[in-house]
Amino acid sequence: MSYPYGSNDKNDRPGGEGLARSVSAVEEVSRKRPFKSLVQDVSSSNTYSRGNNNNIGRSGSFDGEQVNESIPEGLESMVRRMISTATQEMQNRMDTIQNENIELKDKCNELEIKVKDLTLKNEYNEWSYKAEDIPASYWLSRGFSEEYAQQMGSFLSEMKYYIHKLRRGEPPKEINLLLEDDILHDDILLPHWREFSNALKQYQKFNHRENYGIECFRIDDVQLQQEVLDMISPALQTLHMKNLRLSGNTGRGVVSFAADIIQHNSYIHGMSWSNQIESVDDMQRLCNSICDSAGSSFSILGFHNCFDGNSREMMQKVLHASHYLDLLGLPNNGIGSVGAHLIANFFTSNPRLKLLNLMGNNLNDADAALLANALQRNTNLERIYLANNNIPIVETFTSKGK
Repeated sequence: MSYPYGSNDKNDRPGGEGLARSVSAVEEVSRKRPFKSLVQDVSSSNTYSRGNNNNIGRSGSFDGEQVNESIPEGLESMVRRMISTATQEMQNRMDTIQNENIELKDKCNELEIKVKDLTLKNEYNEWSYKAEDIPASYWLSRGFSEEYAQQMGSFLSEMKYYIHKLRRGEPPKEINLLLEDDILHDDILLPHWREFSNALKQYQKFNHRENYGIECFRIDDVQLQQEVLDMISPALQTLHMKNLRLSGNTGRGVVSFAADIIQHNSYIHGMSWSNQIESVDDMQRLCNSICDSAGSSFSILGFHNCFDGNSREMMQKVLHASHYLDLLGLPNNGIGSVGAHLIANFFTSNPRLKLLNLMGNNLNDADAALLANALQRNTNLERIYLANNNIPIVETFTSKGK
């Protein structure tokens, strides 16, 4: 009798020792070879029809169900199940290992943060404020009033307070170095500015903390000589801070100081400026830095009472840079009809600007009408402020009727 398994030997019949050897061989192959390769071998084998055993080897396949010539029926599905089970077990193990790795990384990160904090705490404990106190008698001997001497004492105390907070990694929401009256430069202040600059650099080592960063860095009514600017500028160009405010500062290098920060600090969002801009070149320097920062987070600019807003050259440079802004404040800059016409033309180009503050300028009804007409072709500006101008009744109006 002929058997479809290839031999008349009893050991090669289904259920015999030959079948056991075949199953064992297939299992061994399935363990050593990829499942895809095994299936390809099975698929490429000759087939037979259950309905006609006499034609085996003639045509290779028939209309009936096709099965592998050398593997018993059901064995392939058994192999598939075995491999599928093994694959699923392996996948589960890999998922477990992956989750364990994530947990281990989190623990390592926590440990790294603790080590950094301990290191920085030790650095703070070993640090000491080296700049000497300046007695009130020093200022009095130089002809200053008692009130000025007291103000200088308060200014240095405030500076020292921020220095300690920065070195401890306690981010002040704002750093405000200001007094009601102008602070004049004196070389005796340089060691204190140096301590402040070093504290800003030290604070940047705490960038692994979630609350790292400063909302606003502000210096008002302080004379900033080049030696001071050279000390603090590098730190402020990389410090994680959102806003810079400079007001009432004197010193020839202040414009370049601010421009360098805007241009190089990728964290800063905006600047409020209230220092007098005397030349077109200085305005160009500031506006170039804004254009160079296009694409960064910088999007807010305030020029408060600091330039001739009716100067065509000045206003053109401001408006060119404003193409990259969301909010622009130009209050109290003496903007008249010349500036109004330039702003109207700016509106018609439909810049991305959303808010414009023109409060406290010299605008009149005709200027307001000109601006309103230009806004009809603007789809981005949402609000414009016109209070404290020569425009009766009007305080605000919006291009979108808000």
